Amino acid sequence: GLNSPFSNDSSFLFSFGTKGDSAGQFNEPSGITADRHGGIYVTDRINNRIEVFDTSGEYIEYFGEGIGLQHPCGILVDSFGYIFVVDEVNGKVWELDPFGDPICQFGEKGEGFGKLLFPQDVTISGDGERIYVTDRVRKKVVIYDVYDKTGGGGMSAGDVETPIYNCLKSCYPVPFSKGINIAYSIAQKGFVSLKVYDVTGRFVKKLVYGVQDRGWYTIQWDSNKQNRKSIASGVYFIRLEIDNFISTRKV
Repeated sequence: GLNSPFSNDSSFLFSFGTKGDSAGQFNEPSGITADRHGGIYVTDRINNRIEVFDTSGEYIEYFGEGIGLQHPCGILVDSFGYIFVVDEVNGKVWELDPFGDPICQFGEKGEGFGKLLFPQDVTISGDGERIYVTDRVRKKVVIYDVYDKTGGGGMSAGDVETPIYNCLKSCYPVPFSKGINIAYSIAQKGFVSLKVYDVTGRFVKKLVYGVQDRGWYTIQWDSNKQNRKSIASGVYFIRLEIDNFISTRKV
């Protein structure tokens, strides 16, 4: 059989946290995960927030208050640092950027296709292409495609609906040295502008400029082929405009 990394001789190390609603305190800690740098993320169902600690249990920050998150429970941090948090009351999953700012939401309260009644936990597949959410009342696992979060569960591609929200989903890898992949969605057919700017606000590159149909898109910007020459390393901003919708991400 396989050898377990644990044994009856495993030693208790330490605990952290106290009851309360001040920074670094818990009222009802629920979900927990860690990022690849060792940061520990804990959801608090009563304080309606996510608190972050270092590997020694020292408090770093909290976020999530004021965005409408209610009874957060399951949580995960993907390999790029993006945070997925289950919202039990509203029946959805929030996607936050590595700084804790909302990017988009998916799922909807209910019992129909792709809906969640009382979601509890969330995880992601090893290839990063599927998100799995448990629903304790419906007794189901609901599966979402990372690029089309309408909820399937083993359904064929022809059965998957396109998203219903505008969203500049992700830019990866960050930081980047050569190319960067940019994923975004369009709620309905319209005029789309996707451009790159440098840290001073100077226009650098036009990636998309025209009418596109409703759906999810991924485009790659190869910075080494910018006007046949490489661009300088540093901070850049990706700006997506769809009619009156505007979203910007730093890369």
